[in-house]
Amino acid sequence: MRLSGMTIVVFFAASVLANAEDPGLPDSVCFGNLDGGPVISTVNSILIFPVWVKTDDSVAFAVISFAALSGYISSSDYINPFYPLNLWDEDFLLDPIPDYPQPGYTTYEFIAWANTHVDPPFNPPIMTNYEWVKIAEFIMHASADSAILGDTIATTAGFDPVNGPLHFGLSDGFTEFLPDAVYGSIFFAPDVCVFLPGDANGNGIYNGVDATYSINYLKGLGNEPPCSCDCGLFGPIYSAADANGSCSFNGVDVTYSINYLKGYGPAPTSCAECQPVYR
Repeated sequence: MRLSGMTIVVFFAASVLANAEDPGLPDSVCFGNLDGGPVISTVNSILIFPVWVKTDDSVAFAVISFAALSGYISSSDYINPFYPLNLWDEDFLLDPIPDYPQPGYTTYEFIAWANTHVDPPFNPPIMTNYEWVKIAEFIMHASADSAILGDTIATTAGFDPVNGPLHFGLSDGFTEFLPDAVYGSIFFAPDVCVFLPGDANGNGIYNGVDATYSINYLKGLGNEPPCSCDCGLFGPIYSAADANGSCSFNGVDVTYSINYLKGYGPAPTSCAECQPVYR
């Protein structure tokens, strides 16, 4: 869900923000890639920015935010939540906040909370047994300005003047605290093809909607797939829609996708001449 032109304020009763709960084993958030390598995008392309959490507490509320230099990210489109956030009652993507935490930077943020205090089905809290678990992805779009090509930008702590900094709330409804955070980088690479195999509609998520999108295009009823890459000897192809990796796009790819989604076949792959870069 996305909220535009309005403010969300969530208070835990009599809560005061403190540092991470466990000295020596602090709850932590990692923005970007766990291996420290940059997230890769390119001009006017999808940008998938992951969020990882490591905690031994029961987190039931989260303000998740980071900031980046303005001018590199043209839009923050939606949040792709993973377990357990995909089972929570609410997750809101807020509009980008320009010039926060300082001029020239933009804060990107989502807020989520779980229902943990009523009869089942209740929402499971985030509790990862102190292992890194990916809880969400920011699905964004890189700027169309070719001047960004070759640049690497570091992300940093975001700040919302209403909802504050990155912080967690526990399922007790009282305790809020500041987790440790690691902020990754983004590289805007020249001459790369950024896509997710099978993601025919280019929204950063692969599901049954992509099969429908492909069918509509092939029948002349819908738009062409947005991801087109130069695949060497095969020339430009609809690389994300080429679900079976045959270096062409046709009805066979639709069948391949449907078989996978029904549990009958292998996952989407890509043409050997244009391997995707999407993380």
